[in-house]
Amino acid sequence: MHADGTVVYKSFADGYTITHGNQYVKVNGSCHISVEGNASLHVKNDIDIKSEGAVYLDSAQALAIFTDDVVLVHPTFHLTCDKLEAY
Repeated sequence: MHADGTVVYKSFADGYTITHGNQYVKVNGSCHISVEGNASLHVKNDIDIKSEGAVYLDSAQALAIFTDDVVLVHPTFHLTCDKLEAY
């Protein structure tokens, strides 16, 4: 740990984190994730993604735009909007 409280974790080979219970991450500030290769997210059950502001995903124009107060809950539907575009 640096004197200013900064912590850096480096691995020069593969790295794994395994939690056999619940795990929570809270960031009081901005969060940046950089992947210089492919990335995947695998969820065996439900996923809930929330943003209290705009969301814009592109992936070379396959697109998806959500903005304020968009709620979409599935098993057979509930949708409120204030803009939602997905192609």
